[in-house]
Order: sequence, then C-alpha cells, then structure tokens
Amino acid sequence: KVGESAVCVMGLNENKGQRILLRLRTDDLKGFRKILSIRKVLYHELSHNVHSEHDQKFFQLMRQIERECTELDWTNGYSMNVDDDLSSDQMYSGGTYRLGGGSASDEQRSARELAAQAALMRM
Repeated sequence: KVGESAVCVMGLNENKGQRILLRLRTDDLKGFRKILSIRKVLYHELSHNVHSEHDQKFFQLMRQIERECTELDWTNGYSMNVDDDLSSDQMYSGGTYRLGGGSASDEQRSARELAAQAALMRM
C-alpha cells in the first residue's frame, strides 16, 4: 500500500474514489517525484472511479482525462477568452475574499483581541 509497504505502489484508489492515495516522495524520502509522473498516476487512479479493471474502456477514459487536464492546464499557457464557447455555469465567478473569513467589525479590533477570541472559541 502507498506509504505502508516496501513495494513502490505509486497510487491507490479506495472504494471508487472515496479515498485516493498518491506517493509524492521519492523512495529515499529525500525529495519529491516529478509532477508529470504524479499527474499520470492521478489520471490512472481517477479512471478507477469508473472502471475497476485495466481494460480498453479504462485506458480510453484515462487518456480522455489526461487530454482534458492537459488542455485546461494554465501552466501550458491556456487561458479563457471572452469568445470561448462556455456556458455561464462553467465560468469562474470571482470575488474578493479574505483568508479566514472575518467581518467588518473584525477590522476594528486589534490582532491581540482577535487571537484571544480565536483561542476562546477553541476551548
């Protein structure tokens, strides 16, 4: 199993995607695997959500997932244009959000007061 056995299993899909495990570290634990190999293992494990056996349908789905992810990968220069034929539910509806939420009244309180309130909430 991933992270448990001496055999280098790169990924594991449990219960049709309820949990997917990926081995990110190299075998000597001194670094990380190349992102391309991790992504390929992820495509493989995602395909197991639909097909359990390694048959023709499985590999066809795996290639489709890889193709779609490659097409949408922003690091490859993909971007969405106004002219792209996408329905509004596929578009990202952005906004301005502050990490940790918070409200306007929080901005008037000192960091010390906010930290004390957070500590009390954890009790």
